Amino acid sequence: MTPSDRSTSPAWRRSLELGGVLHLLCFSDRQPGSFGPRARDEQELRDSFADGWDVSDIVAATFVTNLPELQAQAWLATIVRAA
Repeated sequence: MTPSDRSTSPAWRRSLELGGVLHLLCFSDRQPGSFGPRARDEQELRDSFADGWDVSDIVAATFVTNLPELQAQAWLATIVRAA
């Protein structure tokens, strides 16, 4: 996440009680080419939620559309508010 993206973390924290779960689907760096929003790598996700969160799981996923040529690689993260 960019520094401006990280500024939304307090909003996520306010939205979830302790133990609350955030399911996050974002574009992955595994997607070839430069089309679409900025892609994130797995470590960047973990680093972005290092303070006050428990990253329970990050798995490879796919954004699916009704146009097969527009599928995109993604990360599906399960993140628990710990503090």
